[in-house]
Amino acid sequence: MLLEYQIRNLKHLELALQTTDTITIIGQPKSGRKTVISSLNFEKSLFISKVPYTNQYQNCSDFLTAIKNIKVLTLNSYEISPEFSIGDILSIGIERKELFELENHLIKNIKRASRKYKIVLVVENFNDLDNGTKALINKIRSSKIKNRLKKGLVCIFIPDKHDINNIIGKDIYFDKLNFNEQNSRSIFTALVLNSDINLTNEVMCFILKNANGNIELISSIINDINHKRIDEDLDLLDINNNIEKLVNNKINLEEFSDKLKYILNVIAISNKYFSDLDLSFLLSEEVNIIDYYMNFADENKYVNQSNNCYQIIFGIIKKIFSTIPKEQKIKIYNDIVKLINAYYPNQYQEKYAFAKLANNRKANTYLLQAIFQQIRNEGNVRKEEFSLSEDEYVIVDNYFKAYSKANNNNYEDSIQTINDIIEVHILTSPIKEEFLLLKSQSLIKSIDGRDRKEAIEILNYDEKNYNIDEYLRYRIETRKIAALIHNGNYKQAQIQSTKMENKFLNIINENHSPGIEYYLNVIYRKYSNIHSYESSIVAINKSIEYFSKNPNYIKETYISLNNALALNLINGNQIDALRNIEKIKKLREEHFNYRFPREEVYENNGLIYQLIYGDREYDICTSFEKLYEKTMGMADNIFICSNYAISLALFDQIEKSISLLEDKYNDPSVKNDKEGVYKYRVFCNYAILDFMQNKDKERALKILSDVYISKEDVHYSERSTELNTIIKTIKNFDKCSSASEWMNAYKSNVESIKNYFCLHQQGFLFTTLFDWDDE
Repeated sequence: MLLEYQIRNLKHLELALQTTDTITIIGQPKSGRKTVISSLNFEKSLFISKVPYTNQYQNCSDFLTAIKNIKVLTLNSYEISPEFSIGDILSIGIERKELFELENHLIKNIKRASRKYKIVLVVENFNDLDNGTKALINKIRSSKIKNRLKKGLVCIFIPDKHDINNIIGKDIYFDKLNFNEQNSRSIFTALVLNSDINLTNEVMCFILKNANGNIELISSIINDINHKRIDEDLDLLDINNNIEKLVNNKINLEEFSDKLKYILNVIAISNKYFSDLDLSFLLSEEVNIIDYYMNFADENKYVNQSNNCYQIIFGIIKKIFSTIPKEQKIKIYNDIVKLINAYYPNQYQEKYAFAKLANNRKANTYLLQAIFQQIRNEGNVRKEEFSLSEDEYVIVDNYFKAYSKANNNNYEDSIQTINDIIEVHILTSPIKEEFLLLKSQSLIKSIDGRDRKEAIEILNYDEKNYNIDEYLRYRIETRKIAALIHNGNYKQAQIQSTKMENKFLNIINENHSPGIEYYLNVIYRKYSNIHSYESSIVAINKSIEYFSKNPNYIKETYISLNNALALNLINGNQIDALRNIEKIKKLREEHFNYRFPREEVYENNGLIYQLIYGDREYDICTSFEKLYEKTMGMADNIFICSNYAISLALFDQIEKSISLLEDKYNDPSVKNDKEGVYKYRVFCNYAILDFMQNKDKERALKILSDVYISKEDVHYSERSTELNTIIKTIKNFDKCSSASEWMNAYKSNVESIKNYFCLHQQGFLFTTLFDWDDE
């Protein structure tokens, strides 16, 4: 059955044949021109789609063929209708003959055939034919031959765009089916006849779009559906499988390159979106080559592109490309694991899923790492979701206990839990490194300098250990930056930071990777205390801009804003500091159920802002007291204690302030702090408060003589100036009875005040907190 637009074309053709026997049909490829020609209403007709001539004079019967009832010619078909008994006439050209003899045989046989049949010679792409074939066509079309055939020959040319100007005869123009203007259901109503199969919308849309205007393909598929031409091993009632098989047979996969088939296989069996960069990695091809393949797939409606990523459009085509041998699937699954390890190494759940499908021996390792990641991100574990062995349950339980204890500032118990599991269980890499990394987090927070040194030793891992994936490697190396800072090894921390930054920038420049960009911005927000204030604030603002664009990066945005707040307080940038506070408050309000990490950092910095810029109320002291008690046992407690003592002094609670700070002054961990990380602040503030209380210059100067500032400290110059100004103020003033009097005296001795609110120029050593310890 012809569709409406084909009927219109048939009428055009029949009308043209009333006045001419040579016609050129102009229309788009696959617009159904041959289907319309085969519907010409001749009583008997023989359609010849190719003239029997090649450079090798092959057997003409390979080309001159007919199908029963003479409907449409099938090229290279060896079926000869029993009713069309030309007999040995079709055997011409078996032997190598001269062109003249071949022409005579051919013309003679066509003349015999025309006695019974209307001969319709259909010539496609005339200019692509060899010269001999062209000569034969011209001979057949000559007036002498046509007269001998007594109008029994009709020549119809189906040219490509290059033939149009070279073909003689009357031109008629064919319409092409436009699916945008046709209702898909009406098309199928016209095509699906005498069938008890109901096609789903998805199937109809797929066939229409995949046919891409090729009505012959549509008709062929529908014809097969109507006649249930399917494999016997398929369930006749399973329409999806039937259609899948039919369409699979119609799509000529041989036209696909191996690499395009591989791409479609990957997308089909993985149920994932893949970017050009992903596919480039999987195929080891340049991105422009991938673009070429995917443009072809997109044009043929095999894939859908969304946010520069590709996915299979229709379920049927997905099934077609999912039907591949098990060995091939396993290879693809392993390839995807390699891709995730290379570009998205923190996606442990994804790695586990594909490694399991590939029977990869690392699957359970990825599973454990995925559970550890869930614990770190959510603070809990849903073990019932996973299938674990008894030993694996024990490992997960201990990781959860150790993490929970560390997260609640119970560092000693967390370390003990980790030591116990390592001693009892033989943990292999990388699970052992996961536990040691968690242990280093607790050691970093210790007041004891020996613990902080042990953290650095733990983090000096074997870089040649290939069992450590890139994400774990990155977490170890960034934690090492934090450990070095906590230990006062600023120069080494700067070297480590610069090394990682350059590594990530090089990767991004070579191949843009979202995962690597994330790591780079984590490095940026750790700039403080290892780079100048100016470069640090620029880097941290970059990280804020990057993380705040993604609604999933709540923790990352929060930490970056806190670090920016700390830097702006140090530099006396009130407007920027207030802007940071407002953004943090908004973020906390929007995610009021979210467990924000290390809240003591924000609380401490917020209280310092109030002391410097806000209305000083005694409630600030109360808030510092609660924070001080909350952080007992943490290294940051020393800094908070120092800030608490300053706040008390500002409210004329000098005696209580000295008593509080004296405990830290006499603490062996502080006294033995050779790197000066904690000792500098405690000793300076204690010396000032003692001088205010006792008016004893010599005692205060003696305390300050024991202060040490590491020359590795990137802010060595500012801190040296600060210390020297404190010493100068004590020497120049006999007494300072109040904190405000001391601060005014201090500022009068500052040689050059760049910013009145800069923390280095306040007279007391306020300590803002940064978060370097996150992953």
